[in-house]
Amino acid sequence: KINISSDMEVIVSDFNGSMENTINSVTKSRFNLIIPELEFIDYFELNNGIYYYARLNKERYKISLQRMRLNAIETAKNFIYKADKVLSAESFELIQKAWIEILPFNDEPISVTYNGEDWYLYALIKDRIYSYLNRLIVNIELDKQVLKTFIDKRNFLTINVYDNMKKGMAGIPIKLNLPNETLTLYTDNNGALNHSMIVNSQIGVFEVLYSVDVGLLLKDFKLGENALDVRSKIGSESFEVVPSKATIVSNEINHGKTLEKPMLEPFAEQYFSGVLEFGDNSPEIKILIDSNTIKKSKRMGSNFPYFSFGSANIKFINTRNNVQIFSTQILDIKGADFDSQEVAGLRSYENMLKELGDRLVNIDN
Repeated sequence: KINISSDMEVIVSDFNGSMENTINSVTKSRFNLIIPELEFIDYFELNNGIYYYARLNKERYKISLQRMRLNAIETAKNFIYKADKVLSAESFELIQKAWIEILPFNDEPISVTYNGEDWYLYALIKDRIYSYLNRLIVNIELDKQVLKTFIDKRNFLTINVYDNMKKGMAGIPIKLNLPNETLTLYTDNNGALNHSMIVNSQIGVFEVLYSVDVGLLLKDFKLGENALDVRSKIGSESFEVVPSKATIVSNEINHGKTLEKPMLEPFAEQYFSGVLEFGDNSPEIKILIDSNTIKKSKRMGSNFPYFSFGSANIKFINTRNNVQIFSTQILDIKGADFDSQEVAGLRSYENMLKELGDRLVNIDN
């Protein structure tokens, strides 16, 4: 066996200190071709290897090549016949095998008769691919068209793939471009696939793009100048995320006294102003805030500040089912002041605001 290529290789060799350019013309093919009547005439040995001088019987080579071409044509046609019988994922595999069979001989048009019609084989294969893809019908269903922030964190989608006879197509790769991820899933034996889509609490209209993943379905097609430019139709479906209605119940204590002006409550309301609709009218989310400051030790002297340590517990409750959506605790946040213990407690609350902002970033996770 010998590897054949149509490329021209320029080999630079060093003979006795001088550079010589020699052109080694190697005819390469995309398969290992058995060369009939290949004769080895002579060989010689140099420091960098052994070289052989071979001679080819051109007439026998041409006859052998023609025989292989005819065999490839018949094999490719048989693959197409099988692919046409019943449309399935295997049809795409068979049509790729037909393409691979004729690829080494595709430098000249190959005329065939198929089902009583005259075709060029390349055109027939291309026609079948487009025909198969056009017969695929992809339908999508979303569990919800409108979702509420923080309450609806997932939306379930179902995709069904049929041929034009309404038969479910198994093993078809479907590419999904979702708001938070891109992935490819395969249909099951009934031609269906299901996916739980993550939905972040950002209001707006979001799009789900779906299509047959042609790159995977036709993965055996060769790239380069002989590649087929095959694309799939892209479908889309949209859903909307709207603010949930919310209310805040806050109990903020500073050394045993309720704060006249709460600090954590307005911060939380401002933080979520874009994704929650605050009001007391039938809230869907209840935000519970319990916080306090304490003194852990006596002041060491007039030259030392008062120290207060604050803690807070924040919970998000879904009022539909009384299920906790999110919770976080802030513990032992220190505040200091030289004038009073109460002001030190307020300083602790100011520091708790910074910590609370860092915690609320993770509410979607």
